[in-house]
Amino acid sequence: MRERVHPIHFVIVTLLVTNLAVTMTLLVRNSLDTKVAPTNTQSLPAAFTSAERARLFTNVQERFNARDPALLYAIFDEFARAQISESDLTAQLNQLNGLFGSIKSGVYSHFEYAGSEGERSFFKLFYNVKYSSLQFPAGRATITVTSDGSTYGLIAFNLTAGLK
Repeated sequence: MRERVHPIHFVIVTLLVTNLAVTMTLLVRNSLDTKVAPTNTQSLPAAFTSAERARLFTNVQERFNARDPALLYAIFDEFARAQISESDLTAQLNQLNGLFGSIKSGVYSHFEYAGSEGERSFFKLFYNVKYSSLQFPAGRATITVTSDGSTYGLIAFNLTAGLK
C-alpha cells in the first residue's frame, strides 16, 4: 500500500530545493567580479557547437542519473571545486535525486552571458528537461560553464521544476 505524501513534506522539499538553487546561484555570483556588469551581448564561444552542447548535457545527465556524486564532481572545473566540496555536492544531489528522480531527456534552449573574471567568461546554458518524477515531470537544467576562449570547464549544475 502506498502512503500519501503529507502537504508539509511537499513544502519542506520545495524549500530545500529553492535553498539549493539560491545557494548555487550565490556561489557563482559571489565568485564573479562584481565590477563587471553582465551583458547579453557576449557571444557564446565557437567551441559550444550544437553537438558540444548536447555532449555536455549528456555527460552531466549520465553522471547525475548514475547517482554517484564522485562521478559528477570529477567533471567540475577546479574553479568550481574550490567553491564546493564533494560532500556538499553529495548532500545536494541526494536531495535532487529524491525530488526529480532521473533526467529522462533534455533539449538545449538558450544561453545567457553571466559576466567575466580576468580572462574567464561565464555562460549559463539552459536545457528544457523531462524527469522520471511523477510529481515534477518537466523542468529546466542550467549548466554554467567558464571559458577562456580556447577551453571551458563546468562550474555549476542546477535543476528546477517547471519552466522559467
